[in-house]
Amino acid sequence: METNPSEGEVTFDKLLCGECNVITSAVVARKDLIVQVGLFDVNFPNSQDFDLWLRLVKDAKARITYQQSVLVRRRLYQGSLASDSVKSFEGELRVLEKVSRRTDLTAKERATLERTIAVRRSSAEVIRGKRFLLSGDFADAVRSFESANAGIPSWKLRLVLWSLRVAPRVTLRLYRVQESRSGISIRA
Repeated sequence: METNPSEGEVTFDKLLCGECNVITSAVVARKDLIVQVGLFDVNFPNSQDFDLWLRLVKDAKARITYQQSVLVRRRLYQGSLASDSVKSFEGELRVLEKVSRRTDLTAKERATLERTIAVRRSSAEVIRGKRFLLSGDFADAVRSFESANAGIPSWKLRLVLWSLRVAPRVTLRLYRVQESRSGISIRA
């Protein structure tokens, strides 16, 4: 709830776009509903929980609620499934692609799905771009940032692209300074 707060009723749309998040470590669920929708899909090692929550709400009409208070802490460590944000986004994208093949989506759900896919793809490309930048691979950094900007246009991405084309080494130094100040590293 501190890093990904949920707000309002948990619906299929809100799960799709990430407005409501369900952390598996804190779930208490009815076994019969989980069995009814087919359990965890092991084809999604990074996102099988996300897939399950979507199916529970859409197929079993399950009611999901959450506690605003922080009851568990999530610890990320090198090598864990959740430690690589690009892999996490890619896992979510595979689930979203599975959802896109459903024939029972409403027009609103389909629009939310398409927007979420664009945002997730763009977010993954931004992270890839930052990793390429940090490794000094400016050409691939430009390609990733261009791809991200094509999906979700942003003045920040346009500025980064301009900066990479004009002064890539200065851009790298500025990014390293910003990364050290924020204390957040995108290295995987």
